[in-house]
Amino acid sequence: LDSSLDLASKKSQFSLKTPISHFKDIAFNFELTGNLRRASSKVELQYDTNKKIIADVNYAKYGSRRLQLSLNLRTPFKGMDHSKLSYRHTASVDSFECETEMSFMNKDITGNLRASTSPVSGSLSITTPFKGYEQIGADMKLDYGATFYNSELNIAYMEGKTITVVSEMNVH
Repeated sequence: LDSSLDLASKKSQFSLKTPISHFKDIAFNFELTGNLRRASSKVELQYDTNKKIIADVNYAKYGSRRLQLSLNLRTPFKGMDHSKLSYRHTASVDSFECETEMSFMNKDITGNLRASTSPVSGSLSITTPFKGYEQIGADMKLDYGATFYNSELNIAYMEGKTITVVSEMNVH
């Protein structure tokens, strides 16, 4: 048994040798760096010789206008050897955008959400590995004034399948 904890460097370590099959060489390591604006951490769990699960987490925040998060996970398990998740958010006075990416069991899914008040519009797009649903999403726009109103909504719910709703009004 061996362990250490260093609060100044934000690191900890634990290891244990056992005679138990598949758990002969157990180890745990944790490391944290950064501050409230930007931080990274790494967790490593070893449950047998050269059998490690490793997670990296990163975070960055720049006021209320930008945020980024990411998680990377590596395992010795077939098909799940590398998984990841990321999220990014940016904003301004009249708009925002969010993007996310996920990879799990060698399948990738991405999403993007955008909205704006000038002009009034929004969109959501999702990309998946699933047959028939590779590209799905929606978008909308609105234009109006004292004497008119125009709006449009499109929903792509399956590959090649879209519902469209249009509304217009003019007052003279």
